[in-house]
Amino acid sequence: MGADKTAGEAAPAASHGSRVSKPTPTAAPPAGISKADALRQAMTLHRSGKLEEAARLYRAILTAAPNDFDALHLLGVLLSSRRHSAEGIELIKRALALQPKFAGAHNNLGTALLAARQPEQALASFRRAVELKADFAEAHSNLGNALADLGRREEAVGSHRQAIALKPDYAEAYNNLGNVLIALGRFDEAAEACQRALEIRPNYAKAHNNLATAHARQRRDEEAIAAFRQAIAANPNFAEAYRGLGNALLGLRRDDEAVVALERAVRLRPDDADAHISLGSALSAQRQMGGAAAAYRRAIAMQPDNAVAHHNLGNALAAAGDLDAAAASYRHASEAMADDCHALLQYVQVSNQMCAWRQVAPHSEALLERARHGRLNGPPFPILAITDDPAVQHTAAQAFVRHSIGIAYPALWNGESYKHRRIKLAYFSFDLREHPAARLIVDLIERHDRSQFEVFAVSSGPDDKSPLRRRVSQACDHFIDVRPLADAAIAQRLRALEIDILVDLDGHTEGSRSRALAWRPVPAQVAYLGYPATMGADFIDYAIVDRTVVPEAQQPFFSEKLIYLPDCFQVSDSNRPAPLAPPPRAKLGLPDNALVFCCFNNSYKITAALFDVWMRLLAAVPGSVLWLVADNRWAEANLMHEARRAGIDPARLIFAPRVDYASYLGHQLAADLFLDTFPYNGGATCNDALWCGLPVITCSGSSYASRMAGSLLKAIGMPELVTDSLAQYEDLALAVARSPARRASLKGQLAHNKTRTALFDTERFCRNVEAAFGEIWRVSEAGEQPSSFSIEPEPH
Repeated sequence: MGADKTAGEAAPAASHGSRVSKPTPTAAPPAGISKADALRQAMTLHRSGKLEEAARLYRAILTAAPNDFDALHLLGVLLSSRRHSAEGIELIKRALALQPKFAGAHNNLGTALLAARQPEQALASFRRAVELKADFAEAHSNLGNALADLGRREEAVGSHRQAIALKPDYAEAYNNLGNVLIALGRFDEAAEACQRALEIRPNYAKAHNNLATAHARQRRDEEAIAAFRQAIAANPNFAEAYRGLGNALLGLRRDDEAVVALERAVRLRPDDADAHISLGSALSAQRQMGGAAAAYRRAIAMQPDNAVAHHNLGNALAAAGDLDAAAASYRHASEAMADDCHALLQYVQVSNQMCAWRQVAPHSEALLERARHGRLNGPPFPILAITDDPAVQHTAAQAFVRHSIGIAYPALWNGESYKHRRIKLAYFSFDLREHPAARLIVDLIERHDRSQFEVFAVSSGPDDKSPLRRRVSQACDHFIDVRPLADAAIAQRLRALEIDILVDLDGHTEGSRSRALAWRPVPAQVAYLGYPATMGADFIDYAIVDRTVVPEAQQPFFSEKLIYLPDCFQVSDSNRPAPLAPPPRAKLGLPDNALVFCCFNNSYKITAALFDVWMRLLAAVPGSVLWLVADNRWAEANLMHEARRAGIDPARLIFAPRVDYASYLGHQLAADLFLDTFPYNGGATCNDALWCGLPVITCSGSSYASRMAGSLLKAIGMPELVTDSLAQYEDLALAVARSPARRASLKGQLAHNKTRTALFDTERFCRNVEAAFGEIWRVSEAGEQPSSFSIEPEPH
């Protein structure tokens, strides 16, 4: 954005305000010419932009006549415009000491003070200017600029409107008014003011830029881009317009173009930290994390306390796998972001990934305190691993949606019935690739009854060229890649496809584009699978659950209406490969004759309290080992350190490197007992363990995320492996670990139940969920409001 500050006229004879009656003292003219001629020559040079020559001539006049008002005043104006603000201000003050009622000089002093970031003093100067000359339009507008700088924006609006009343063709005042209205969030009025400025002066670069900014703030990105381009056409060296253009292009996910614009911005203004931050964001969108980190570091070099730069640097470092450095950046940012907890959330998440519990504990508590009181303006996903309180999770999700959506988007679907012969059903996800969500859902997509459903997969994430990606694309009737599109464009595409029911598989997980659904492009919008909690959004109608993960009494903690499936909330791939025979234990780093506890959940799900239980189990079962996934080197080091503190040899922790899916399944045959995490259970990992015949012991709490494994175990007919406290969990795990016969019995029971119970009966799940979709469609077609309902189990 840009406000224009208007100086007094260069020539005193044409300046605003009155002169005192006493004339300026005469003095000998410099260099053999009269003082009057020298002053006229200096003013001509000044107006033509030959500022060095003008300054030398003004100084020559002052050498001969130190109290010459005109030379003092005009040299002060010149120096102030060239960033020599202190000397310029002093010279104008000296001039005003000679002629205190000259309104133009007071206006120019205010302009110099405002440029020197002294808005209070500038305000006084502008007020004095309008006292001396009430119809001084330029001073009224500059007064508005000073008020705006002081945060007194409503008063600023009044001053700019006064300037316009005095001078109706005053383009700068209209532009300045637009600038203040943008800051007030009155974007339509701002655009109107800027357009009026452009009617008066069509090639006014700053007005084009402010008009573009007003459009951008309303997320009218295409219009913003056009206006930024007009600003650049009017002023090809307008760095701020290039920055705005780059940000608008980035908003439309036109990342390549954004990088070009932002690189131009930083070339024009190498000292613009915001432009470097925007360039970093564009490079990050291209997955150029090294370049992004370098851009953020340049911004930090200019502004060491810039919280946004530190936060974004943390994002780039985390994406590059440098978690320790990322945590340091997030922590630095969080300390400066008092009202914004994005960095605090990510600091907690990354610290938990590293199992750095001691350093993060007070920050986790601070995060929970904010979540409890609805002050969480960042993604609530990290909350799931630090509390099992569904009320807190609900409040946190609602606060995030309220903050991230901000404005009410116009609905793209307005209640009309498409009257399709088949229900158009879309699965929407960032993770339609080699990912647990895609592995779980693909068999269901393959099985949908095509006489009833036309099935779409809408991918907002990358194409990893994996066999699973190909299988998903082949399973559906239409595979739609919307990754390059902005959220609004995704919504428009969904509306154009006339989707009847959309199933969002992401929720508030990384990469999610769920905000596209805020435009209400689809009659029925359903949350499922990827985010085990409420989304807290009024634009999501339903959540698919079961009575184990979400008991009916918890409806108040869900913004969605609940659809209860009869067996289990989680779909399974019944066509996944059978686990391959694992290599000898020695090749996996495991002892041949010891009990192997394992947990292949992500490291951020491991808590200090849970790890203490695990260490007591190792102590109670001589020779046993704990087999974990090698998530990151910091987690390994921290877990081994915590084991040593608990009196356990760190060598008893075995870290398994990540391997392909078939090998991963086979490796589970080398383990004896899977120990689930709490309060965030394993979902797909526990499903895989049970598929492989590996007994899972879980602890269920109050939240959906803490009850997932319990649902799986009940669906496979083994509820005896579900406990209700960590003490029960520990007792049960120890009892099973000490009894080879019991472990063998559990494995036998799993093998028997695998084909006789609901968990892996995908055809049965498909019939149940299709019945749910049928009811959703009926309600939508009838124009009824969504309400919770249950699907009754099929008779056996």
